[in-house]
Amino acid sequence: ARVGRMDFRLEDWATVDDARISYAARVSLAQGIAHTPTLVNARMRRLLADGADATAAVVRDSGLRHLPRFWFGVWRAIWSPPFAAGDAAAEAVYLHFRERHAAMAAGLHAAGVRLHAGTDTLMPYVAPGSSLHGELAELVEAGLTVEAVWAIATSDAGSWLGVPGLGTLAPGAPADLLFLTSDPRGDLTELRRIEAVVADGRLYRRADLEEALGRYDAHFQGRIYDTAMGAAVSLLQRRFAPERGGS
Repeated sequence: ARVGRMDFRLEDWATVDDARISYAARVSLAQGIAHTPTLVNARMRRLLADGADATAAVVRDSGLRHLPRFWFGVWRAIWSPPFAAGDAAAEAVYLHFRERHAAMAAGLHAAGVRLHAGTDTLMPYVAPGSSLHGELAELVEAGLTVEAVWAIATSDAGSWLGVPGLGTLAPGAPADLLFLTSDPRGDLTELRRIEAVVADGRLYRRADLEEALGRYDAHFQGRIYDTAMGAAVSLLQRRFAPERGGS
């Protein structure tokens, strides 16, 4: 990667074999280090190279659908794709990185290292909210059980933050709850079937949430905001164009 470029070297992960994962686990346990793999970050970033497929992903992703268009311009202005379209060798490096990245998360968890469910929100195509659903799915795909991922996202996170009862359903625990229309214990995708949310003790029904999203979209995807932020994206594109052209 070049100084001034928001990029990283996927090739470095070629050295992350199982022995190195075991070493990282031993050191993490000895030093009390927790890890936040952000697997979804790496998965979503490939959309920078996918062209038309990126548009379809935005339509499917509940978080991306509501982001201001400004962000899509920023990502393409600042970040380089992990591989160029049609470059089979570079894509193979990316796919190997993804496999090793998942193996690292699974290996650390199997060794007893604490994992957190984070996403590095607003990295390319990593939207607030929906990216957390994606991260939980990535952890399951990496080999963790649904029960383990549930704990990572709820009670484990609460205990790490030191808030009594956070991430649990018990008398005296913080009144932050999801009400779902189906049971997600066997399938985490059911977490998306939200009927209502209780946040800090206040009830928000689905209709309330949809109404709030409508107001948000009207503002952040409206003409005034879009025009102003479009000018900012143009400045970023001019700033980073020489570096991207030389990559």
